[in-house]
Amino acid sequence: MKSVSAPSRRHFLVGAAAGVGSLLLPSLASAAPRDRRMDVAILNFALHLEYLDSEYYSIATSGKGLAEFGVGVDGVGELGETTGGAAVRFDAPELEAMARQIAADERAQVALIRETIRKLGGRPIAKPALDLSAARAMGIDPTTQEGFLLATRAFEETAISAYGGTAAFLATPSVIRDSARIMAVEALHAGAVRRELIRRKIMAPNLDEKDIPPAPDEARFFPVVQGLTPTRTPAEVLRLVTAGNGLRGGFFPKGPNGDVRPLLAIR
Repeated sequence: MKSVSAPSRRHFLVGAAAGVGSLLLPSLASAAPRDRRMDVAILNFALHLEYLDSEYYSIATSGKGLAEFGVGVDGVGELGETTGGAAVRFDAPELEAMARQIAADERAQVALIRETIRKLGGRPIAKPALDLSAARAMGIDPTTQEGFLLATRAFEETAISAYGGTAAFLATPSVIRDSARIMAVEALHAGAVRRELIRRKIMAPNLDEKDIPPAPDEARFFPVVQGLTPTRTPAEVLRLVTAGNGLRGGFFPKGPNGDVRPLLAIR
């Protein structure tokens, strides 16, 4: 894993990548070809981050990765190995149950994104190489319960911000509608984990200049300014997941699969 220098220690995901989070598009047969190409590009960008989230949550709650749950991980580009994760021991049954539901939700989103890309006439990207230990650059041990809460907060809130950053570039009404529904799921996950961090008085690291981490002493429950959550562009999300390097490093030691460069022009 590429190490992170002191000035870039604030650059850490979540979720995405992304996520960016995931976009569920069940009925897009009427979309024009140009619209479908843009939607496929955004979906494949999101799929990188969904692979990251799902691999981490699945391994943390069961010790098994996506493929062992029967979720497809093949596609365009090189299928990569996932390293740096381990099963987490939880101290309360309700917390473990919440973690398992988050993992199941994210696995379902990976499967839905892959199927939707095919329905649009595209090809899903393969799961790239992932290094889950990149969380340690922020002092987060992803194999512990505290680390799970901190990493999940980062992944889910980054996904929420990424949805906002790409929403205006989605062309199909059903894409916009269903991506909003998935974003709502990410927000439910983030809110539950954020509340748990505050209850346990766990300080979360600041991811970047747009991040609003929970503050137990201030009871800062929500990452909201004037009624709105922060947004991030694909380029900003990539800087988080690659530890400030842009295209390679951090959680993606070999970089993304497919060509993400067209999305880097989104502002």
